[in-house]
Amino acid sequence: MFTIFTYGHGNGGHFYSLASTAKALASKCEVSIVNFGFGKSAVLENSGLKIINISNGNFGHLKTYRRFRKVIKEENPQVLHSFCILSFFYVRIYCVFHPLKKILTKCGGPDPKGYFPLADELILYSQENFKYFSGLRKF
Repeated sequence: MFTIFTYGHGNGGHFYSLASTAKALASKCEVSIVNFGFGKSAVLENSGLKIINISNGNFGHLKTYRRFRKVIKEENPQVLHSFCILSFFYVRIYCVFHPLKKILTKCGGPDPKGYFPLADELILYSQENFKYFSGLRKF
């Protein structure tokens, strides 16, 4: 199960990266995408993959988490793979209480300034990010 958070237009590069990755894996295993946020992503909606939208519009974090937990129970994934730190927030909370493999992907862009969550498995799309994270003891 992939996760991502739409807080804007939902057409950024990491949405395309997620759709491409998920499509490639869909030929070998069941794939679903949970899209948290304030709107839908046309990139994901047009991907032909199973998309589960969890709106954060009028809900607090606790209610959003409860909906996510229900989706996980229904879908029964073996891995939770986040494509942004906002969706990884809910994945990390879930994995505190349930032993499930979690992965975080950073699809390039500038190195983070300040906080970046610790992930057991971190996938980086750029050499610049790899060099940055390799130099941090935390990672």
